[in-house]
Amino acid sequence: MPDNTSPDSSWMSFVDKANRFLQKTQEHVLQGINPGGIYQGIWCRDAAYILRDWFLSGNIHGTMQQIYQIWSHQISSSNTEKLVYGRGSPEMKFLSEVAKEDNEKQFEGALPTTIFQAGFSEIYGQKPDIDSTALMISTSSWILARSLKDRQQPISETPRAAQTIIASEHSSDFVSALLSKVGITDPTKVAEYVVPRMLKAVEYLFSRDVDNDGLLEQSHNEDWMDTVLRAGKIVYSQACWILALNNLSSLLSQLGRMMNLKI
Repeated sequence: MPDNTSPDSSWMSFVDKANRFLQKTQEHVLQGINPGGIYQGIWCRDAAYILRDWFLSGNIHGTMQQIYQIWSHQISSSNTEKLVYGRGSPEMKFLSEVAKEDNEKQFEGALPTTIFQAGFSEIYGQKPDIDSTALMISTSSWILARSLKDRQQPISETPRAAQTIIASEHSSDFVSALLSKVGITDPTKVAEYVVPRMLKAVEYLFSRDVDNDGLLEQSHNEDWMDTVLRAGKIVYSQACWILALNNLSSLLSQLGRMMNLKI
């Protein structure tokens, strides 16, 4: 009889069980990037973790599509999407309001807390979350940097790639139209669309440093801990901010190396 207690047989048994688990759960995992259950909207902070898992699991096309979709909902005064805010804010007596044009200008560059399929987005606190925006910058940059490195494709093979990233914001309209025709699964083209938006997001986050000490200040319920009304210089939020800057700088370095290949 075979020795089922040997290290090799134990390892093979573990691998077999792990593969069965992955097969049974894969369909559920790939259903969407919303948290699940009663939460049908896309929560940007949750999506940041889910998309990283999708990428590591090999769902590259789905990951690229979702990164593009999320950044298309970036808050902008020119965006016609309905935006509500304040439901989790004691300063606003926990009452939601529809953001007006001056609010949207103040929030411009940030990502909403939640993106709903009904054509509107929500900011849970009085101002956009620090972590939602920072985590999506971090995850998007981390995924795009690795996708571009894996491809080892000189930027000269994808015309306008580098130029679009450093061009004016009007180039985003061109990229948007292009990607809607050819698909949004090409990491280079997704980077063309997303990088200018991430730079705007960094500008927004930087504006949250009200005393110029390098640390971001926030009001109540402007991070994930909505069961505790905490405000000020939250350590978790600073960590998200550092991750965003670190991963975005790595992506920009990768894009710079690709530009040198063309030269």
